[in-house]
Amino acid sequence: MKQWLIISITFLHFPYQVLCQEINSAAPDFFLKTQYDQTINYKSSDGKKTIIIIGDRKSGKQASEWSRMLKENIKDSIQYIQIAATGWVPFFAKNQVLDGFLNKPPIFIDWNNTVSAKFDYLSKKRMAIHINKSGLIKAFEKGEWTATNFNRFIDEVNK
Repeated sequence: MKQWLIISITFLHFPYQVLCQEINSAAPDFFLKTQYDQTINYKSSDGKKTIIIIGDRKSGKQASEWSRMLKENIKDSIQYIQIAATGWVPFFAKNQVLDGFLNKPPIFIDWNNTVSAKFDYLSKKRMAIHINKSGLIKAFEKGEWTATNFNRFIDEVNK
C-alpha cells in the first residue's frame, strides 16, 4: 500500500518537473475555450507577438492587474491571452466558476491545468509569458507583483 501511494504522488508531479519552459525555448501550442465557449487554437508559429497571463483564484486579481498594466505600457501591437488555471475546481462546481466570469472580457479556462503545466505555472501566483513573433519564449515572470519585476518584463517585451 505504501509503495502505491509513493508512485501516485510521483506521477502527479511528473508534468510540472519535466515541462518547465526556458528563455529562447519554443512556446507550446495549445487550445482552450473561454467562458463564452469561444475556442482559441494558439500556434506559436503564427507570427504574432504574444503575452500570456496565467492565474488561478488566489492570483486572479494580480493577473487582471498585470494584464491592464501591460496593455498601458507596451509599445507594440500584441496578442493578449489570459488563462484561468481552474484544475482545482470539482466537476459539480464548474458552472458556478463559469458564472463568476460572465460579463467580463474573455478569459480562457484551463479546466485540467494542462496548458498551465506546460508553462510550469505555480499555484496561487500569477505568471506572465512573452512569446516573440518566431514563437520563442523571450521573458517570463512568476510570483508576486513588484515594480522591479514588472519593469524588467516590460523592458524585455519592448526590445
